[in-house]
Amino acid sequence: MTLHTLPPQTPPPGARLVRKLIRTDGSEKELQRATPMDVIRRLIVADSLDMVRLRHWGEPLHVMLVDDLGGYKDLPINPEATKLYHANCIPGVVHPIRGDVVIVPDDDFATPDNESLL
Repeated sequence: MTLHTLPPQTPPPGARLVRKLIRTDGSEKELQRATPMDVIRRLIVADSLDMVRLRHWGEPLHVMLVDDLGGYKDLPINPEATKLYHANCIPGVVHPIRGDVVIVPDDDFATPDNESLL
């Protein structure tokens, strides 16, 4: 099965598209365009990804891609990513995000025809 990415969409007025890598040391690197999942996995050195929807950012919806095994691998805590995660969790969640993360618009991974996946 081949997944296609759509070209970046124009955000609503006042909104902007964010594509960036956030390292555990707090450094950030802007990503210039939509990035395929296999490249994101290499950027954050992850075999398996999990996704956090950043609903508190509003539209367009952005997602934070994290190493699904970051805790198991005992990766360093990512303070900035943890803040973003906690902003979207129910009160009382204390789990940190471990390892580097990538934030991208959710639409970067939309398919031209979602039914073609069925």
